[in-house]
Formats: sequence, structure tokens, C-alpha cells
Amino acid sequence: MSAWYLLSAMGFYPVNPASGQYAVGSPFFDKVTLDLPGTHRPLVISSPHAASRPYVQALRLNGKNITKPFLSQANLTGGGRLDFTMNAAPQAWSASTTPPPSASNVARSKPVDMINGTPAIDWGKPSENGVDGDPSTQAQSTSGAPWSLRVDLGTATTVGRVVVNPDWENYPVNYAVKVSDDGSTWTTVATETAAGGTATCSAYGVTTCGQLHTYNFTPTKARYVLLSVDDWASAKTGAPTSGYGWALREFEVYAD
Repeated sequence: MSAWYLLSAMGFYPVNPASGQYAVGSPFFDKVTLDLPGTHRPLVISSPHAASRPYVQALRLNGKNITKPFLSQANLTGGGRLDFTMNAAPQAWSASTTPPPSASNVARSKPVDMINGTPAIDWGKPSENGVDGDPSTQAQSTSGAPWSLRVDLGTATTVGRVVVNPDWENYPVNYAVKVSDDGSTWTTVATETAAGGTATCSAYGVTTCGQLHTYNFTPTKARYVLLSVDDWASAKTGAPTSGYGWALREFEVYAD
């Protein structure tokens, strides 16, 4: 509830986190400055008199008029200025906008296999668990290096965003996301060299653990999507553990 309040009070909220979009709401603060990781400028949100004027009359992002009540992840993470003009009376701004369709995970329940490794079927963690839409189940490899998880989308499909949701304990550290039309020639669309983080790790008694990562890239047509893992670590030891492999809660693929 605290996260909901803070985001909503700034004027937007990820109603559907998987969509990569934020619904614009009614800000509460006159001004908020967010220092964002990986950017040279903060995001400054300005909404004068917002506490007494709850209706959005106009919205500008870096000087450009926004006419629909939705902001993308890219809109916000690049920093800059988000300027609200507020009014005490209801306004017509964006009132006739049709909500965008919900994003669909095109990898869900598609054929998937572990290559350059051994699926841990005997452990009750087969490769299919990585694309079943249920983060409580896991796919895991127990031998071989590197290990790669390959999803067959069945036909050439536009893809532009991938979500890697690893196990907190045995997680991939260095990996690449690749796409292909034929399953032989691969194009790398995202890379990760230090996937571990600290969020929620204290709940497991460790300082660094597996973290969910979202990668956006230029939409492209592909039939196959590959998570190619070069290295992994145990959150408890900081190094690979004999007899185990990296584990994955979910691997999700979206059009945008």
C-alpha cells in the first residue's frame, strides 16, 4: 500500500506492471524530484496546486503535450520534466481515450528446452516451468556450462521486451537475450553482466540474491528467443554450488 500511495501521489501508477505502461492519475505534491539510476538527469514532476486542484487539465513531457492518460517506462526512466497543469473542476483532457490492450506474454506455455545443459526433471523442475506463467514453479539445470533456455514461439512474432525472473537463491549472473528466425543465426538484443541485487534479499538472510530484470529493445520479428547464461551463483555462497544449476521462475516475452 505504501508503494501504491507514493506512485499515485506522484501522478501515475503501473496498473498492469507487465505492460510497461503507467496510467496517469491525480498527483498530490507540487513538485517531486526523482534521482534515477543510469541517467544523467533526474525526473522532475511539477504539479502546482495539486492538493487543491485534483483534475488534470494538461500534461507535458519535456515540453511535448501528452494527450492520452498513459506513460511508458521509457518516458519516465530517461529523466527530464513531467509538467501537470491542474484544475479544481473536471476537465475533458483524455476523457475519450480508449484504454490500451493488456500486454500478452507470447512465450507462455510455448515449447521450451534447455540446451548446453541438463533439465532437472528429477528435481521436479523441468524446463516447462520457466514459461508456465507461474512464478512459484521453476526451471533448473544441473549440469553443463553454459546453460541456455530456448523458447519456440511457433511462428515469426514481433518481440520487443523480455522479463527474466530468476530464483532468489541460484540465479544467473551473466547472460544474454538473443532472438532468431531459424534457430541457428542469433541476434543479441540484451545483455547482463551483474544480475544480482539487494532488494528483498534480507528476507532470505543474504545480502545479494537473484533479481527480476526487464529488457526493452527495438521490436523485431523472431520465432525463437534464447536466454543464454554464461555464469551463475548461489546467493548463499556467492559462487556456483556443486550438484545444482541456475534456476528460473519465469521467462516472459512481449511485443513491446
